[in-house]
Amino acid sequence: MMSEFEKVNCNICGGIDSEFISDKGDFGLPVNLVLCKKCGLGYLSPRWKKDRYIQFYCKEYDKYYRPRLLSNKTNISVNKNSNAILGRLKKYLGEITKANVLDIGSGEGNNLFVLKGVQPDSNYYAIEPSESSQKILKHKNIKLVASDVDVDWEKGYENYFDIIIMRHVLEHFLDPTSVLEKVRTTLKDNGILYIAVPDNLKRKRNKGWLRVPHTYYFNKYSLTNILLKAGFSVSTMVEGDQYNNSEIYCVSKKSTDKTEPILLEEHYLIQKDVFKHVLK
Repeated sequence: MMSEFEKVNCNICGGIDSEFISDKGDFGLPVNLVLCKKCGLGYLSPRWKKDRYIQFYCKEYDKYYRPRLLSNKTNISVNKNSNAILGRLKKYLGEITKANVLDIGSGEGNNLFVLKGVQPDSNYYAIEPSESSQKILKHKNIKLVASDVDVDWEKGYENYFDIIIMRHVLEHFLDPTSVLEKVRTTLKDNGILYIAVPDNLKRKRNKGWLRVPHTYYFNKYSLTNILLKAGFSVSTMVEGDQYNNSEIYCVSKKSTDKTEPILLEEHYLIQKDVFKHVLK
């Protein structure tokens, strides 16, 4: 029903001038991918409203994308030698021996479990909507800060976290700028923010990349812009490595001021060319 949908503006520049790209979503679920002509951010519009997304993440997401969790098993096997976050953050972890670590969109907590094995004295927290994942997090003694990233979860955690992880979750938010501003509030002045997102400048990608839970489609330009806008400086940004060649990961820190995003038509044209190639 159309009452479930809403139109939105570009989350980076606020622009309303966008180009329709595709409505062919994974599993036949409704998507309307558009591309901002002002800054080149891809996003869904019209898209589901908040209430529909809450229902999807709490009750339906695992059925489509994490069916293994529906078995109610709480034993998880993870290999620290192949964990991307541990490998990429190795040089930063050496600077922090006892940390407060938050994983936003933690799923069942694989990354937190690996970090806990390396730094057992640290404190581990999660934000996760999936009821199946929440059961596993509780079993593993991970504190659940919130189930919804859009609530006021930052209150009481100001300047608290040494490390905040956002692995393949920024592209799921309805208002990623607002979430990043909350993250900035809760991150210590010398803390680090780790983000990984699918790289939408990749011309080769797996089937099903266009999906209803992915409300935003970032590349190195738009990811940099949204971080600058939210008050972060980028220490490291890498397009693909030995852990995952199809994603961008970056390490960011709080900056003293927010910076206006860099708006170039070239970024729109580059992303448009890739999208058209992929969908051809």
